[in-house]
Amino acid sequence: MTKTVLAVFVLLTSLLQAPVASAIEVGETASLPLGVGPDGEPLKPEQLRGKVVVGLYWASWCQYCRKAMPDFLQFQQVAEKAGLQVVLINVKEDREVLRSAKKWAKDSTVVMAHDRKGDAMAGYGGEGFPYIVLIDRQGVVQNLRSGYGAKSKAFYVNALNTLLKGESLADDSGGFRFEWVPNEESSSAADTAPAASAP
Repeated sequence: MTKTVLAVFVLLTSLLQAPVASAIEVGETASLPLGVGPDGEPLKPEQLRGKVVVGLYWASWCQYCRKAMPDFLQFQQVAEKAGLQVVLINVKEDREVLRSAKKWAKDSTVVMAHDRKGDAMAGYGGEGFPYIVLIDRQGVVQNLRSGYGAKSKAFYVNALNTLLKGESLADDSGGFRFEWVPNEESSSAADTAPAASAP
């Protein structure tokens, strides 16, 4: 009996000391699935290699997600031919929510995915909604960001234009390079969407 208790104690102690996998960070290769794709299989970033990938983690109750999603549908429409792929990943909600979103975005070429337990979002360090992951053509994570506010669209227009040209978001000082920030009052698609020309 004592040996059994000791063996269980040793096992529990070793489990508690096991290293915890850390989340993928900016500058690392996107090696974890973004979620479960439309075919029911894990959607792996390497399947999209050669494209600039935006993974937008969302929930139906999130008002900032509702604000972000139309912008990213527009980005996909304008910059798809330049190599952009937007992936909208529903988190911790029933598949019926995802089915409704697919109907809403039926005319778009965005990829709809699901993250039933939130594991995929957590793998990319996700906290807060919407959570947005930018991955370059080589599969390297270029930006991880929570939330979507008044200046967010301008940030993503610049970031996506930079990535579509094959450039990194990080400059030599470790900061971000902004080439152009549109007037926040502007609502023209031409002024607020990534460039559609190929790099």
